[in-house]
Amino acid sequence: MIGCFVKAKVESGLEELIVGNLVDNKEDARYVELIPVQLLEKSNSYDPKKLVELALEQGQQNRLGYLAELALELAEIHKLEGIEEKKDALRYISAELESRMSSTYSNILSGLPEFAQEFDEERYKDADELRKKWKMITDLTPERLDDYMDIYLTRKNIVKEYVPPNSNLR
Repeated sequence: MIGCFVKAKVESGLEELIVGNLVDNKEDARYVELIPVQLLEKSNSYDPKKLVELALEQGQQNRLGYLAELALELAEIHKLEGIEEKKDALRYISAELESRMSSTYSNILSGLPEFAQEFDEERYKDADELRKKWKMITDLTPERLDDYMDIYLTRKNIVKEYVPPNSNLR
């Protein structure tokens, strides 16, 4: 599992971590940004049915649906091979959540201050077909995730425990 994504003191499955980070991501937006990469990672196992169930229970169907389709776009753009099972799981998640989608627009990040929500809404609401479909207000796009894809999935020498160069954790 990618180190900077997992920040939990209890043992949970990947499904709980993903949905938990969608519900409460006030501390660090990177956890949400990494979800599409997590969903594509070969070594990560998750139950798509459980993921759908948890997303529905927590009212996160639009957010997870958007991120699942974003992951599918990333797989296509980066020509990822050998992950047909992951792609099938993402298609299942998308289809199940699309049939139970909320009609309310929301920001991909929860708990943003009101002024930030207003700014994002003016700038990103219906910016493309995917955001319009899932009623997501976000600047999170495949292009924005290119660095994460390079760091975690598409490099020949994949870095699992990435520490940003300006980090004081070295």
